[in-house]
Amino acid sequence: MTAITGGTSGIGLAIAHRLLQRGHRLAILGLEDVFMDDARRQFDADSVLLVSGDVAEPAASEELVGRATDRWGALSGLVACAAARATGAVPETAPEVWERTIAVNLSGVFYACRAALGTMVAAGGGSLVVIGSASGYGGEAHAAYATSKGALFSLAMSMALDHRGDRIRVNVVAPGTTRTPMNRGVRDPRAEAVIAARSSVTGDLNSADDVAAVVAFLLSDEARAISGAIVDVGYFHGEPFRRPDLGAGD
Repeated sequence: MTAITGGTSGIGLAIAHRLLQRGHRLAILGLEDVFMDDARRQFDADSVLLVSGDVAEPAASEELVGRATDRWGALSGLVACAAARATGAVPETAPEVWERTIAVNLSGVFYACRAALGTMVAAGGGSLVVIGSASGYGGEAHAAYATSKGALFSLAMSMALDHRGDRIRVNVVAPGTTRTPMNRGVRDPRAEAVIAARSSVTGDLNSADDVAAVVAFLLSDEARAISGAIVDVGYFHGEPFRRPDLGAGD
């Protein structure tokens, strides 16, 4: 059984569908919003447990894991995917935007992993997959977002080291720009073409399914010897994100 935070839209939703195809039972945490309403229509309650809550609150992840293990027993996997997007350099980032971005993107992952690790240790192993971002390597006008995602690299590596003796694997998937509801601001076809041409071997922006395929692999027994890895998807390792220059007047 696998738990997913942020599993009702975008990359998280694609991961949920991919894992269902592989036979996983799922417990999904998401905000009570239109995406949760859509998820209720999409998923079969026999195989998917939907839990409403804010990942920035520790109690939400505790409820997710508690209800999931009460229903299905041991938790074998966790995908920490919930995220909040924020743009702007430091002077342009309001304190409340900074605090919310860190609360969701960093503290939310910490809370979810903390809730999951106890049951995984007791069960004798498991797999954590943290959804990072290419922005974690740094990026223009992404001060809060890049900081929150970069910190996930260190958090994941610490967990991988701390829990290797528990047979718990921890890996990060770091997507480049991906077509999701969160990235609807990237709509100018010229900007998309520039980002895709300079960042991805495919010559196109990621689809959510591109990321989901990597996550499904890392959760599987096929990846049983992989831990402490950062897997870049649609981006080159360590290259800071730069906004496309479309020329004067654009």
